[in-house]
Amino acid sequence: MEIVGGLSGARPISVGGQSVTLATRYTPSAQGTLSEQYVFEYFKSLGLPAQYHAWTGDTRCFGVSGRNVVAEIEGKSDPKRIYIVTSHLDSISPMPAAAPGADDDGSGTAGVMIAAKILRAYTFDYTLRFITFTGEERGLCGSDAYARAARARNDDIRGVINLDMIAYDGNGVRDVEIHAGTRPDSQELASLLVANMGQYSPRLVPHVYKEDATNLSDHSSFWVRQYPALAATEYIFHGDVNPYIHSVVCCDTVEHLDPEMASDMMKAAFATLATLGGVRTGPGAGPTPTIDVPMPTSTPVPTVALPGSESRTFPETGKRVSGLFLEYWDRNGGLAQQGFPISEVMGEVSDLDKKPYTVQYFERAVFEYHPEKDAPFNVLLSQLGTFAYKQKYPNGAPNQKGDNSAGSVLFPETGKRLGGKFLEYWQQHGGLAQQGFPISDEFTEVSALNGKSYTVQYFERAVFELHSENAGTPYEVLLSQLGTFRYKEKYGR
Repeated sequence: MEIVGGLSGARPISVGGQSVTLATRYTPSAQGTLSEQYVFEYFKSLGLPAQYHAWTGDTRCFGVSGRNVVAEIEGKSDPKRIYIVTSHLDSISPMPAAAPGADDDGSGTAGVMIAAKILRAYTFDYTLRFITFTGEERGLCGSDAYARAARARNDDIRGVINLDMIAYDGNGVRDVEIHAGTRPDSQELASLLVANMGQYSPRLVPHVYKEDATNLSDHSSFWVRQYPALAATEYIFHGDVNPYIHSVVCCDTVEHLDPEMASDMMKAAFATLATLGGVRTGPGAGPTPTIDVPMPTSTPVPTVALPGSESRTFPETGKRVSGLFLEYWDRNGGLAQQGFPISEVMGEVSDLDKKPYTVQYFERAVFEYHPEKDAPFNVLLSQLGTFAYKQKYPNGAPNQKGDNSAGSVLFPETGKRLGGKFLEYWQQHGGLAQQGFPISDEFTEVSALNGKSYTVQYFERAVFELHSENAGTPYEVLLSQLGTFRYKEKYGR
């Protein structure tokens, strides 16, 4: 609660080298401006790039101005994909000059600041942003301006977690609200947050709201701009309201808060943000953090039981394949096409669509179970080829050459051609369902396994390699071990 105490005036803070005790964070006010500077200097002290996002209200917040504070951890694979954790920095009361706002929303703002401190020790595939909005109590002014500007730039924001009041528990039940709204992608964020509450904060009792979700906090500014977002909050709207917020009963101060409630909310939120951001847990993932907050493990979501009773253990890897996955493996090329299993069945959030799936890794593929689909589409392959291609060649591979030989095929879906031995292999080994569309033309690439150069072509779910030394045999075209590469990259084993 040290940060909350500083934000709410329970202890002095340092701003610009001067000692300041905040009586309010009201937007706009002199002390509100100092609170903005305090958060900005905090982010900078962590070694993160930070900036002010200044805004002036128009017809929505006429005559009001303020500064949102934004910090960022840039992603290493696809930095344009963005995930955000937010709070509102400002406070309010019947007398705005005396508005400590410890819970509303000093608690959420402390969560955003601590998230930045913890997660800076990790490396991520995608960009994480940490934003404290101002003017929320005046009509969502700061978040509206930010989300509007983001949409004008067409920022690729894939998820927003808004922490608005996370530290009050008046009855000891630990009920919490997750306001997901009616957007399916926002509801998927909520499902992941609920799963992480079960894993990292099992004392919390989450309640997800869809049609009856509130729009009274900053997440709704992103809904309006067609971005996925949710609000995570204490049980304020459904039975355990904090009577001290907005200083209706004096006062919203630290002594009325529950530090363990805040810690539980933060753990689940941080794990969700880290999972969405593609936290790297293998070699090169970054230094070990010094703060004891659990981070996502290799199974951040629960698994779903696979139908089917048959199973087979492969002594080559010691892994077992069962049920639908074994049926798919046998039916679709077995060892030559899929490779040996290299993991057990596990829960995982997709790198591409960020949805949770029950999966199993093989040398050349990752099987995903889709219980919502009818057979034979209830087992699908992860798009490892798409992910690998975007990661290695964000601007497209150089020196590509389309195969224009007789019988070659142009795929209008991707604008790529497929011909010769690669077309023959594609047609004989599952075609679209197994390999996916071609996403590159042919080009030369050095193998990460043996350092030799091969003619390759990328597909959504595979990479074909032409091995001329095997001409005239079934092994003239081989598949890269994308499953092995991705498993080692994500899990370091």
